[in-house]
Amino acid sequence: MNYLILFDAVNSQSFLGEQMNLSQYSLLRIGRETYGGALKANFYPFSHSVILHSKIPLTTYQDFFRFLTEQKVDLANLEDSNVLYWNLIHYPVDRLAVNRIFEAIANTDEAICLAQRSELADTKLELYQLPLKTIVENHSGTLPVVMSSKLRMVDVAHQFIQLDHPSEVLQLFASNFQIRSFNAIASEGYYFVKKSKNKAKIKAEYNFLSNVPAELRFYYPQVGNYLEHDDYSMYQIEKIFNSDVSKYLLCGAFSESFVRKLLNAIHLYLQACPVQKVSGTEYEDSVRKHVLAKTRQRMEQIRQLPIVETLDFVCKSRGHVSINQFAETLYTAIEDDIQKVKSPFLRYSHGDMCFSNMLFSHHHGTLKFIDPKGYNESINECFIPPVYDLAKLSHSMNGLYDLLIYDTFHSVFDASQEVHNEFYFPSEKCNEMSKGFRKFLALQKVSYSQVRLYEASLFLSMLPLHADNAKRQIGQLIQGISAFSAYKNEK
Repeated sequence: MNYLILFDAVNSQSFLGEQMNLSQYSLLRIGRETYGGALKANFYPFSHSVILHSKIPLTTYQDFFRFLTEQKVDLANLEDSNVLYWNLIHYPVDRLAVNRIFEAIANTDEAICLAQRSELADTKLELYQLPLKTIVENHSGTLPVVMSSKLRMVDVAHQFIQLDHPSEVLQLFASNFQIRSFNAIASEGYYFVKKSKNKAKIKAEYNFLSNVPAELRFYYPQVGNYLEHDDYSMYQIEKIFNSDVSKYLLCGAFSESFVRKLLNAIHLYLQACPVQKVSGTEYEDSVRKHVLAKTRQRMEQIRQLPIVETLDFVCKSRGHVSINQFAETLYTAIEDDIQKVKSPFLRYSHGDMCFSNMLFSHHHGTLKFIDPKGYNESINECFIPPVYDLAKLSHSMNGLYDLLIYDTFHSVFDASQEVHNEFYFPSEKCNEMSKGFRKFLALQKVSYSQVRLYEASLFLSMLPLHADNAKRQIGQLIQGISAFSAYKNEK
């Protein structure tokens, strides 16, 4: 019988401990699954060992002997038993290669340490396999196990990253949390290098980031060189050692204090954004361009989706005849809202102010924005109706978009046969976000109902972008209908 001992505690002073209030590495959400969930589903030792958890790091044979004794492991039954110790600070980035190593060493009778070897030095990981017999024979040993001359080193260079290194954690997030993007992110000294075949998009982002107005430069990372090749473009962007807000949400790090500090930082940012006073006609044209025209274009794509009949069914369950009728109702409501704006102005906009594009430190209250929509010809393209940014924020904060795209929900029928979404997320945290957002909107002097109306249009326009996942399309339509219902109820 083999044993797997996991040390899972996060140092409270580390990046993940301080920035994300994470207490256990296994709770870190990597994409649509937690680190712990990925280990259990994919790694050989988890299905072929008795799993034990240590609250303290085990470094000596004496530590191991004492721990196994406390766990009431039968130390008399020594034959062919191994102990694999894994400090989860070592995160496997090459699952197949690491799994092959685990399978290869599982039935050996050697003491083995995984190490990252290089020309400069060998770095021994706190990830080693010890025969149970060896632990018993050396039960009084007080020297660190990794110093033993009997350990055989197995090279795992480039197969693990260290979760106490902020740069490596950010690289992990950049590579694992991209859902619809074709971008590739690489690390290069003090920069990340963002690369994409969508050359126009990369150029638009670079135009924006290299020409940020002086009063907003604090809120954006610096950019370095821009390079354009035949089939792709790329630019350097400063590494900011903060996580994006969607990761905080996914890892359960939201609190009343966090929401308050985040919204205060966003408020200060919006106050600093330049504005352009425009005529009523110019304002109407801008709303129709950035909201109505885009939503109508996306509706044309929705009508071609194989799932359109299911989307009609969802709409019927919520009191609408079809998705076409829901869209028309939405257009009419937005046209009515346009006429009510008395002092129209346009505000300089990031263009995609959602959680995943905000890098935030709740300890210092600092906020940086990444991945702007950008512009192609003129910086004036960045001035849009201010309600758009607020709707984008509501899309994440009230609509829980980030939870939707990571599949942390399911759609159900309630007692009245209306379909709605249930999220794997504490309802009290949703309530904290909603309350905080209402107070925030009061500072912006914008009505909650107006923002939810435009949020509904955002959900509708997102459906074709998730054509590869019917569950997410249904979930987003439900959230869009719920946002529209909130608009009607607040009028």
